[in-house]
Amino acid sequence: MAAFRVMDAALCGGLANALLAKVDRLEVMMILPSAPSPLVGTAPRPSEVIQEVKKMKRDMDLVRSILLACSEHEHGFAPDFQIDGYSTEQVEYHKYLMVEAGLLQGKTYSVAGSETPVATVSAMTWEGHDFLEASRDDKIWAKAKQATSAAGGMAFDVLKTILSGLATQAAKNFAGLP
Repeated sequence: MAAFRVMDAALCGGLANALLAKVDRLEVMMILPSAPSPLVGTAPRPSEVIQEVKKMKRDMDLVRSILLACSEHEHGFAPDFQIDGYSTEQVEYHKYLMVEAGLLQGKTYSVAGSETPVATVSAMTWEGHDFLEASRDDKIWAKAKQATSAAGGMAFDVLKTILSGLATQAAKNFAGLP
C-alpha cells in the first residue's frame, strides 16, 4: 500500500491534530494546525475572523423609483438603468424582488461573483402598473409611507391597501363624491 505522510508537524504550526484518511489504497496524513505557525505569522482562527455582513433591506422608495423609470421608457420595456442615490447592487436586488413579487416581468438569477441575486427585466406587469398609479402622486405616497411607518413597518400588502384607499379617496374627492 502506498503511503504519504507529513512527519514534521512543527512546520505546519506547532501543536497539530492529525487526521488519518484512507482513500482507495492511498493512505494520507493531513495536519490541521491548532496554533498559529511561527513561519506564517499569527493568522486568526476561523472563529476569530470577523466578516462585515452587508444587509440588504427592501426600500419601497426604490421600488417606486424603479417602476417610475420603467414607465418612462418609450417602448414599454425595462432597459438597464441606474437610480440616483442607490448602488447597482441595491437596484439589481430590488429588481429581483420586484420580479418575485409580480411587479415586473423578467428572469431572476444569480451570477458567480455577484454579491446579490439579479433580474433581467422585460416589462412592468399589470400589478406593477396598478401599484405605480396608486403611488404616483407624491402626497399620497408620503401619506401611505407615514401610515405604514406608524403601523410598525412597510409590509407590501399593507402598503398596497393603504395606497389603494388613499387613491380611491382622492378620486372621490376630485369627483365630488362622498
